[in-house]
Order: sequence, then C-alpha cells, then structure tokens
Amino acid sequence: MKEILVRKLKEVTSEVLETMFYLVPEDLEGGSPGGEGEYVVEIPIEGGGTKAAIYLSFSSNLAEQMATNFLAEGEVSQPMIIDVLKEAANMMGGNLVSALDKKGEWKLGQPQVYQGVEAYGMVIGLEPVCEFDVDGEILRIYAAGRRGG
Repeated sequence: MKEILVRKLKEVTSEVLETMFYLVPEDLEGGSPGGEGEYVVEIPIEGGGTKAAIYLSFSSNLAEQMATNFLAEGEVSQPMIIDVLKEAANMMGGNLVSALDKKGEWKLGQPQVYQGVEAYGMVIGLEPVCEFDVDGEILRIYAAGRRGG
C-alpha cells in the first residue's frame, strides 16, 4: 500500500504544482540535504477506522513563489501565502483521496498551516515519503496514520 500511496502522492503533487502554480517538480529519489521548510501544511484524512495525515513542508521561498504564480500579483502578503498553501493542500489531498478511494469512504479535513518552530514540530521524527526539487527549493511530503478513533 505504501508504494501505491507514494506513487499517487508524486502524481498529484506534480499535477497540482504544474497546472496551478506553473512549477515543475523534480523527484529526488535519494533524499535531499537541508533542513525543514518554514511552512508545514497538515492535511487530515479519515476513513475506514483510520485517521491519517499528509504533511507538506515548504520553504518560504517556494511558498511565496507559489502564491505569486497563483495570484498573479507582484507582492503577496502572509495571509495570501497561507491561503494559497491551503488551496494547494486541498487540491493535492482531494486528488489523492479520489485516486485511492474508489468507494468514497475517506474524507478530507480542513488543512492547517504551521510556521517556524511549530512547523518543525509537526514533522519531527517522521521520514519523508517523497521529496521534490522545485526550482531549487525542496518540497518534502510526510505521511502518518493510526488505526481507531
């Protein structure tokens, strides 16, 4: 199941970044150097007796570039960046659930954006399931889940 999840995550991430943000992610097969991003977006997913989450870790440069490309504005504010990251998370999460859940049993929760130390705390102890180089910036994706309510 993990291989299918990772493959679908890579597909939906590439599709969303290319179509919505005009960015081309390159898969980093062997991992990447460097620290965590300034922003982490948590996408809660629930269904079939399992609660899970996908975490997207963005550098501040990548988040700002995404907002600029999406909104077609010269300068973007912090609230605009956060809204764009939530929109990206909704698109990625929705596409992932649609691709994996043919019975319609899984539901997306509302994405939450964390910054700075709080962002780092969300992914500490987790290993990325996939990583991308996006115009020289690293996007890391994590997954975590547990059975039961």
